[in-house]
Amino acid sequence: MVNFLKGLLENIPKGIGVELTPEKVNIVRLSKKGQGYKLINFHSAEVPEGVYKEGQIIDPPEMAQVIQTVLEENKIKGKNAATAVSGREAVTRLIHLNRQGCN
Repeated sequence: MVNFLKGLLENIPKGIGVELTPEKVNIVRLSKKGQGYKLINFHSAEVPEGVYKEGQIIDPPEMAQVIQTVLEENKIKGKNAATAVSGREAVTRLIHLNRQGCN
Protein backbone atom coordinates (compact mmCIF):
# COMPACT_ATOMS: atom_id res chain seq x y z
CA MET A 1 0.00 0.00 0.00
CA VAL A 2 2.83 2.43 0.80
CA ASN A 3 4.23 2.14 -2.74
CA PHE A 4 0.78 2.81 -4.17
CA LEU A 5 0.33 5.90 -1.97
CA LYS A 6 3.81 7.14 -2.89
CA GLY A 7 2.90 6.88 -6.58
CA LEU A 8 -0.34 8.77 -6.08
CA LEU A 9 1.26 11.51 -4.01
CA GLU A 10 4.34 11.89 -6.21
CA ASN A 11 3.02 14.85 -8.22
CA ILE A 12 0.73 16.30 -5.56
CA PRO A 13 2.40 19.08 -3.57
CA LYS A 14 0.29 19.05 -0.41
CA GLY A 15 -1.08 15.54 -0.17
CA ILE A 16 -1.72 13.12 2.65
CA GLY A 17 -2.41 9.40 2.80
CA VAL A 18 -5.42 8.14 4.75
CA GLU A 19 -5.89 4.46 5.58
CA LEU A 20 -9.19 3.35 7.09
CA THR A 21 -9.30 0.01 8.92
CA PRO A 22 -11.86 -1.50 11.30
CA GLU A 23 -9.66 -0.56 14.26
CA LYS A 24 -7.82 2.62 13.27
CA VAL A 25 -7.56 5.61 10.99
CA ASN A 26 -3.94 6.17 9.91
CA ILE A 27 -2.86 9.45 8.33
CA VAL A 28 0.58 9.99 6.79
CA ARG A 29 2.46 12.68 4.91
CA LEU A 30 5.47 11.75 2.79
CA SER A 31 8.04 13.97 1.12
CA LYS A 32 10.36 13.10 -1.74
CA LYS A 33 13.96 12.63 -0.64
CA GLY A 34 16.35 11.72 -3.45
CA GLN A 35 15.15 8.50 -5.03
CA GLY A 36 13.03 7.63 -2.00
CA TYR A 37 10.57 9.15 0.41
CA LYS A 38 10.72 10.48 3.94
CA LEU A 39 7.91 10.08 6.44
CA ILE A 40 6.98 13.58 7.61
CA ASN A 41 3.92 12.79 9.75
CA PHE A 42 2.20 9.65 11.00
CA HIS A 43 -0.87 9.90 13.18
CA SER A 44 -3.43 7.30 14.16
CA ALA A 45 -6.77 7.24 15.97
CA GLU A 46 -9.02 4.42 17.09
CA VAL A 47 -12.31 3.88 15.27
CA PRO A 48 -15.30 3.62 17.63
CA GLU A 49 -17.31 0.40 17.61
CA GLY A 50 -20.22 0.38 15.19
CA VAL A 51 -18.51 2.54 12.55
CA TYR A 52 -16.88 -0.25 10.51
CA LYS A 53 -18.49 -3.68 10.19
CA GLU A 54 -17.83 -6.68 7.95
CA GLY A 55 -15.51 -4.77 5.63
CA GLN A 56 -17.76 -1.74 5.21
CA ILE A 57 -18.04 1.70 6.77
CA ILE A 58 -21.57 1.71 8.15
CA ASP A 59 -21.42 5.14 9.82
CA PRO A 60 -19.71 7.50 7.32
CA PRO A 61 -20.41 10.70 9.33
CA GLU A 62 -18.69 9.24 12.41
CA MET A 63 -15.73 8.02 10.31
CA ALA A 64 -15.46 11.51 8.79
CA GLN A 65 -15.45 12.97 12.30
CA VAL A 66 -12.59 10.69 13.36
CA ILE A 67 -10.56 11.76 10.30
CA GLN A 68 -11.33 15.45 10.87
CA THR A 69 -10.35 15.20 14.53
CA VAL A 70 -6.96 13.64 13.66
CA LEU A 71 -6.32 16.35 11.07
CA GLU A 72 -7.28 19.18 13.42
CA GLU A 73 -5.54 17.87 16.56
CA ASN A 74 -2.29 17.34 14.68
CA LYS A 75 -2.54 20.49 12.55
CA ILE A 76 -2.29 18.47 9.35
CA LYS A 77 -3.09 20.46 6.24
CA GLY A 78 -3.38 19.22 2.71
CA LYS A 79 -5.17 19.83 -0.54
CA ASN A 80 -5.46 16.20 -1.65
CA ALA A 81 -5.65 12.80 -0.02
CA ALA A 82 -4.91 9.32 -1.28
CA THR A 83 -7.19 6.94 0.60
CA ALA A 84 -7.22 3.22 1.21
CA VAL A 85 -10.03 1.30 2.88
CA SER A 86 -8.99 -2.19 3.88
CA GLY A 87 -11.41 -5.07 3.99
CA ARG A 88 -12.86 -7.64 1.67
CA GLU A 89 -13.51 -4.97 -0.97
CA ALA A 90 -10.43 -2.74 -1.00
CA VAL A 91 -11.14 0.79 -2.21
CA THR A 92 -8.49 3.34 -3.14
CA ARG A 93 -9.26 6.89 -4.28
CA LEU A 94 -7.80 10.37 -4.60
CA ILE A 95 -9.91 12.96 -2.79
CA HIS A 96 -9.70 16.75 -3.02
CA LEU A 97 -10.03 18.19 0.48
CA ASN A 98 -12.24 21.22 0.27
CA ARG A 99 -12.79 22.46 3.80
CA GLN A 100 -11.57 25.38 5.88
CA GLY A 101 -8.04 24.93 7.21
CA CYS A 102 -6.79 22.39 4.66
CA ASN A 103 -4.97 24.81 2.37
